[in-house]
Amino acid sequence: MLLPNAERWLALDTSVFIDLGDGDEVAHRCRECALEHGRGFALPPTALAESLHHQKHARDAVLRVAAETALRRRSEWAIHPLELPTLAKARAIEALAARLRERGWLREFDYRDSLILAETSVAGIPVLVVSDNDFPRHNDLLRLTLLNTGANPVAVYAPEQLNRFFRTGRL
Repeated sequence: MLLPNAERWLALDTSVFIDLGDGDEVAHRCRECALEHGRGFALPPTALAESLHHQKHARDAVLRVAAETALRRRSEWAIHPLELPTLAKARAIEALAARLRERGWLREFDYRDSLILAETSVAGIPVLVVSDNDFPRHNDLLRLTLLNTGANPVAVYAPEQLNRFFRTGRL
């Protein structure tokens, strides 16, 4: 789905999407707060692909069931797949992901995480919601890095941080 008003959307990392499927209360509260505040959720293509992979191939049964649940209930939870249809955008995502890894924002083996961050930036979505520790949490430095590469800035937050921001009116 191409997103109108991208600044009103939040992108989900695979970890948060799977947490929703696993019934994580903090992740669900974040989703509910976002919807109450007129925000939508987008699932970047790499996060969708990772979730589909977990659904079919995860050795851990809990992960496999959580991925299956998240994918099955995605529409019910108003989580929209993010489409980035053009070849030019695909090249921009690959180049931005490589620059983020080169500049030390994500470890070299976090290729998929760099793609999720780049997909979010190219789509113009200002916030990526993550629940794992692979993503940088120094938003000022990340913003400068993205701006210096000509990309849209993205802030990275955990669900509990966003819940606080929604409660205090900071988002």
